[in-house]
Amino acid sequence: MFCPHCGKAIVNGSRECPYCEKAIEPVSGAPMEQLRQQAQSAPTPVQTRKQSGWLWVVGIIAFFIVIGMMNNNKDKTPVNPAPESTPVPAATAPPKPAAIPWSQQALTAENIGKQLKDVSDYLKCEIDNGEVYVILNIQAIWDETSMIKDLGREHIDICQSLFPNKKVKYVTTVASTGMVDPYGKETKERVITLTWSRATFNKINIKNFRYMDDGSHVYRIADAYWIHPGVWKNYKNPEKLNNNSVKIDE
Repeated sequence: MFCPHCGKAIVNGSRECPYCEKAIEPVSGAPMEQLRQQAQSAPTPVQTRKQSGWLWVVGIIAFFIVIGMMNNNKDKTPVNPAPESTPVPAATAPPKPAAIPWSQQALTAENIGKQLKDVSDYLKCEIDNGEVYVILNIQAIWDETSMIKDLGREHIDICQSLFPNKKVKYVTTVASTGMVDPYGKETKERVITLTWSRATFNKINIKNFRYMDDGSHVYRIADAYWIHPGVWKNYKNPEKLNNNSVKIDE
C-alpha cells in the first residue's frame, strides 16, 4: 500500500506512515485499484520542492524587473538644472590720480630732484623765495678749461628743466671740488657759481643757443657768475667771459 499523505510505499495495514509520520485510517471495503489511484494522485515531495523552487525563481526575477522599471522611471524624471550663477565682476583698482605737471608743482627739494634726475647728477638743491641753487659735486676733470665749459653746458640743461615752472625766478648752479693750496693741503671748495634769471632765460632760443655756444657764451649772457681764482688763472680763454657778465669776486 501507499501512504495517502506522502505517497510512499508502506507496509499494508500500517496505521502510521514511517516517512511523514501521519496517521493512516484504513479504508474498509475499498478496492485496491482505488487505493492505488489515490496514491498516484497524491503529489510527491520532489514535485512539491520543484514547484516551490520555480516559485522562488519567478519571484526573484519579478523583483528585479520591478526594481529596473523604478530606476528607469527615476532616470526619466526631469531634473531642474541648477540656475546659472551670475558672474561676479573682477574688482578693479581705483584709478591713479593724474600726475601734476612740473609747471604746477610746488618748489620743494623732492620735486626738483625728480625733475633733474635725468638731467644732472647733482649733490643737493636749496630753495630761497623762488631762487633755486643746484649744488654739483665735480669728481673728475681734465683741466680748469674743461671744468668751466662742462659746467656751462650742464647749467643750460638745468635751466631748461626748471624754468617751465613759473615759481622759479633764478637758477644758480654751484660746483665744488677738491682744491690744493700752496702748502699741499687739499680742501673741498666752491669753484664756480653761475646764475640765470627768468628774464635771461626767456630771451634765449635754446636750440640755436646750444649750437652757437662754445662753453663760454653761457657765462657772457649770465646775470652773474664767479670762478675760483685758482681755476681762473689756469683758464685758457679768460677774455671770452668778460664781455657783459658780472664777475663776482669774494
